[in-house]
Amino acid sequence: MRNQILEKLTKHLQKSIEDEAWLVYFLAQIRKRRERQTDQESADIFPNLTLFCHWALHVRLHNWGTTKLF
Repeated sequence: MRNQILEKLTKHLQKSIEDEAWLVYFLAQIRKRRERQTDQESADIFPNLTLFCHWALHVRLHNWGTTKLF
């Protein structure tokens, strides 16, 4: 499944950024990939990316874990 997500991301990045839907799809795929990471892979080099992925998919963020900037 993780390879499928990476394939989708690679294909999607070959298109130009056209609108909000492009970015929302991109961030949703990144979020899926990050949620499927193993413990060994979870050393996060882009910690704020999680926040942006949440913002793209949710109108209101209330939980501290979804709004924390590192």
